[in-house]
Amino acid sequence: MIKKISSLEIKTGMFVAQLDRPWMETPFMFHKFQVRSAQQVAQLKAHCRFVYIDTEKGEDTAGPRPAPAAAPAPVPRMAARDRKPARAGKADPVPLQEELHAAREIHGQAKKVVDNILEDVRLGKSIDTATAKKSVENIVDSVIRNRDALVCLSQLKNRDEYTAFHSMNVCILSVAFGRTLLLPREDLHLLGIGGLLHDIGKMKIPLDILNKPDKLTEAEFAEMRNHVRYGEEILSRISDIPDPVVQMVAQHHERYNGKGYLKGLQGEQVSLFGQISTIVDVYDAITSDRVYRAGLLPNVALKKMFEWSASDFNRGLFEHFVKSIGIYPVGSLVEINGSDIGIVVAANRENAIKPTVKLIKNRSGQLYRPTPVVDSAVLEPRTGRDRYRISKILDPLQEGITISAFFKEPG
Repeated sequence: MIKKISSLEIKTGMFVAQLDRPWMETPFMFHKFQVRSAQQVAQLKAHCRFVYIDTEKGEDTAGPRPAPAAAPAPVPRMAARDRKPARAGKADPVPLQEELHAAREIHGQAKKVVDNILEDVRLGKSIDTATAKKSVENIVDSVIRNRDALVCLSQLKNRDEYTAFHSMNVCILSVAFGRTLLLPREDLHLLGIGGLLHDIGKMKIPLDILNKPDKLTEAEFAEMRNHVRYGEEILSRISDIPDPVVQMVAQHHERYNGKGYLKGLQGEQVSLFGQISTIVDVYDAITSDRVYRAGLLPNVALKKMFEWSASDFNRGLFEHFVKSIGIYPVGSLVEINGSDIGIVVAANRENAIKPTVKLIKNRSGQLYRPTPVVDSAVLEPRTGRDRYRISKILDPLQEGITISAFFKEPG
């Protein structure tokens, strides 16, 4: 039974079915959850006036009753789940600012590798898989050291080189997502290879269709969809490309409700790698500028994807993606304390609304040089209040700020 109650009545053991405000404007990672701690009770009281509880899954207001533990958000499984996760700890072993130096070099090398692969496929040459695998190995190493450094650099996009940058970003975001899911290192490497090569079939699409600034005709769209088939065919002929990678490339446009392409797979018919690639591919695609439209702001993209997740994605897996990149995704421009302006550079996986922010402009409108990096979860020791409070999300275009410029160089 779904029941509306005042937030003052909330207690541990209750199962929250719905909040009185959008889930993504709260500190909670998931839209439905069982209240398990006094901290969650306090957070609900602080953010909500009322909530809806499910008395079949948790306690009621009338008094305690036995309630089964709420199952974690469902995540599809792969075979051989007994392998050791790449890193199960919450903290990153290397600080963001330190890893950024190595990440910039890894990012630059990966861009060259992608450019060469795409050109080789366009010319009908064989792919240098050894170099691709080495590049992905470096990406995996970086993400294991720090989940956010390379994700920061995924903001370095070029509309005129969309396929190359998109391939790199899907690789980076897939690996970072996989690490949040505690997947083994071997799986992170496979995810990275699949992400790097997922759009390789586009090199077989005529350029007048691939780069067309207007809406595609029905025939042109049918040919564009064929890039999935072309990619699968190209990789299937390469002996040292593992089957899960080929499957990921073949499934990155499938949808959980069965309305994707090319095979119209539904639910768990789509592999874990396929489902991950679907989510990551959509996120990077809609946040990128294209010849026919401007990219969405990261937070807007996430909200739209949350709406779509009821049908297009595995909802539980999508919630883990949000946990991976944060409610304020890397690259979001935010106002701090009602005056300063900063760019989100790292997610807070313990408190989704308290990311790490690079301050770029002070109260007087002057640019910070160098740009300090602050943790919005830090409290003032005397008052216990937020030292760096995010007031609102800003539009970079309206503020005259180019986000990518602040990720190119140290500082």
